[in-house]
Amino acid sequence: MAPRQWPRWEVFLRPRGAPARQHVGAVHAPDAELAVQLARDLFTRRSEGVGLWVARTDQVTVAGNRP
Repeated sequence: MAPRQWPRWEVFLRPRGAPARQHVGAVHAPDAELAVQLARDLFTRRSEGVGLWVARTDQVTVAGNRP
C-alpha cells in the first residue's frame, strides 16, 4: 500500500494537568503501531502529554455541536 493510500488516524492527546484528552491532529499510517509512532514524533516533542490515543478516522463518531 502506497503512503497516499494509507488510512488516516485521528490523534488525541491528554496534556499534562488536563482532565481530558484533546484532538491534536491526524497522521496517515498503514497500521495502529506506526500511527502511534508517527503521532508521538509529531505531537509530543516536548513531553507535554501524559496519554496518546490514535483511532482510524472511519471508526470515530462525533456527537454534539460542531462549530
